[in-house]
Amino acid sequence: MVKRREALLAIKASLNDSYTYDVNPLLPTWVNHGECCEWERVKCDTTGHVSELALKNVISIVYEDYDRVWPLNISLFLHFNELRSLNLSWNYIDNTIITTGLASLSSLKKLERLDLSSNSIGNGVFPSLSALTSLKVLDLSDNGLGGNFPAHGMSFCLQPYFFAQNEFLFRADDYSLHIYCRIGSFGKLGGIVSCWFSSVYI
Repeated sequence: MVKRREALLAIKASLNDSYTYDVNPLLPTWVNHGECCEWERVKCDTTGHVSELALKNVISIVYEDYDRVWPLNISLFLHFNELRSLNLSWNYIDNTIITTGLASLSSLKKLERLDLSSNSIGNGVFPSLSALTSLKVLDLSDNGLGGNFPAHGMSFCLQPYFFAQNEFLFRADDYSLHIYCRIGSFGKLGGIVSCWFSSVYI
């Protein structure tokens, strides 16, 4: 329990590494005593292991105007071997998570849901995500993803994907068209929500 508490407190402390605001109002139940299973945004299974961390919108729930990025050391989550769901959406996280151990989350064999939506993550994240073979749901919507589809490194196969509000380029060579599509939830290219033609080559 002590190691789990220390890891959670390190996650909270990392907010101070980036933001000039007072982060004490954030996660007020995350303190250096008590049972961490009773803390807000933390859910444990019947054996007392952390199974879900709902860390959506941790910062902007209090502060709306800032331009810093949360340098989250994602390897801190390796302390939660029973983790099944991790929500890190709306936290201004960027590709720093690649260098701090995103691929190492592959050791969390029970991790099935990962929500990284509404951050500032780019295509460089795909090779690391391909290592997370236990995932069943991955949400990367509203990030800085784009380019040709499938993007380089996008070798993983998940059902469903979520890529809404990112822009990828599809080539329909039979018609010599470039077609831009916004992609919603899909498996095997289903669920394209809108497309538009960019150029025609004759």
